[in-house]
Amino acid sequence: MDSTKKKLGIDNLTIVKSDVESYLKRASVRYDLIFADPPYDLKIHRTLHELVFSNSLLTEGGWLIIEHSSRESYEDLNHFAFMRKYGNVGFSFFSNLDAEV
Repeated sequence: MDSTKKKLGIDNLTIVKSDVESYLKRASVRYDLIFADPPYDLKIHRTLHELVFSNSLLTEGGWLIIEHSSRESYEDLNHFAFMRKYGNVGFSFFSNLDAEV
């Protein structure tokens, strides 16, 4: 994990290797950015979104980015900002700009 921090040149990077649902249910740290890339077939994208926002895991102005199949859309979820498609891959961006601290 430290080699990733050094390679990227980022000191304040936190890498968590854990079952995502278990971690998000017990996490108490707030993040500026959460990037989620679950296996497409797992179908937990909406659950991840719900856990991040219901547990207030983003700082004010923080972002959640979920990678998914470009055939899927999450525009109906709260805090949706925009989506980018690159071939078969989609990235949905959710903003926490209206968060209460």
